[in-house]
Amino acid sequence: FFRGGRRWYPCGMPSLPDSARVRTVRDLRAWHEALALVRIVYAATARFPIEELRAGLGRQMRRAAASITANIAEGQGRPSPRERLRFLTIAWGSLVELEAHADVCEVCGLLDPRRADAIRLGAKRAGRLITGLRRAVSESLEAPAAPPARRTPHHVRHPPDT
Repeated sequence: FFRGGRRWYPCGMPSLPDSARVRTVRDLRAWHEALALVRIVYAATARFPIEELRAGLGRQMRRAAASITANIAEGQGRPSPRERLRFLTIAWGSLVELEAHADVCEVCGLLDPRRADAIRLGAKRAGRLITGLRRAVSESLEAPAAPPARRTPHHVRHPPDT
């Protein structure tokens, strides 16, 4: 969904233009896609039998979907890139878990193929953005640190300009 050069996500939250600086988790497109995926999962599991929602696959699917957004948020709130990467990796694991649950639910007849495909498509979109974030954070860890700025000690006098 596009409006005025910005993408609007199904959850109703607009993303920022690509040139905008990331300040909070709400500035991350990956978080918005993961949030949209939560809505898809909740809608898809709404018709599950009550026992599946209380303790079965429905509950696991909802928890995995919510875990994706939570781990993206927690990683964004961490001070170091290494910690950020760790939480993005956990978010990725929850995404893969959600896809596996969708497959099982489809095979067991709890999800019709159309709803399972909607979950897979949402997972694919969120997964691409999480992968991009993971790659960017990994590259920032591998980049050599800039050498410290050379500073002249206070006791050294510079010769006057002639």
